[in-house]
Amino acid sequence: MLYILNETKDGREGYKVVVLSTDGKEEVIAREEQCGVLKELEYFAELLEGKDSGNGLPKNTLLDVAVIQASLTSEGNTVDLLKLIGGH
Repeated sequence: MLYILNETKDGREGYKVVVLSTDGKEEVIAREEQCGVLKELEYFAELLEGKDSGNGLPKNTLLDVAVIQASLTSEGNTVDLLKLIGGH
């Protein structure tokens, strides 16, 4: 059996994928921190404070924030992401 569980590890929310064998033993096969707009903005704020959370380069964080902003302000219109991020 395979199932996915929410978990909090080191104060960060995420999930883990667990395999349950027929003899009842559990094996965690994957763990992932939750991603999303709030996490991207959190990483961006950390970079502004001079903290490197290890989640990528500052330039990539800025590109992520640009895509998020374009998505939130597009009013349903098509956004040319390649033009937005300058072909990166």
